Amino acid sequence: MPIPLLDSEASRSCPDPGIDRNPKIAVVQHRHALVVCEGCRALAAGSYEAVRDEFGVKGEDFRSMRRFRKTVDSTASKIGTAIILALVGGLITLLTLGFRAFSLQ
Repeated sequence: MPIPLLDSEASRSCPDPGIDRNPKIAVVQHRHALVVCEGCRALAAGSYEAVRDEFGVKGEDFRSMRRFRKTVDSTASKIGTAIILALVGGLITLLTLGFRAFSLQ
C-alpha cells in the first residue's frame, strides 16, 4: 500500500512577511504568518497521524526503526573509516619502505 502524498495545503512553505518600517504593521504581518505556519503544521501532523493509523503503527515502532537505522549507519561509518585508515596506512608504509630502499643504495 503506497503512502499517500501530503496535502498541498500542508506542504506549502510558510510566508515570510519581511520587515516593515511601521512596527504595528510588522507585528500583524508576523502574527498572520505564524497562524498560517501553525495551520500548515497542524495539517501535516494530521496527515502523519492518519498514515500511522492506516498502517496500524504504534508510536514506539517508529522509534525502534529509527534507533535500528542509526545503529546500522553508525556501524557502516565505523567500518568505512577502518577500511580507509587501513588503505592510507598501507600506502604510507609502502612509500616509507620504497624511500628507504632507494636511499640506502
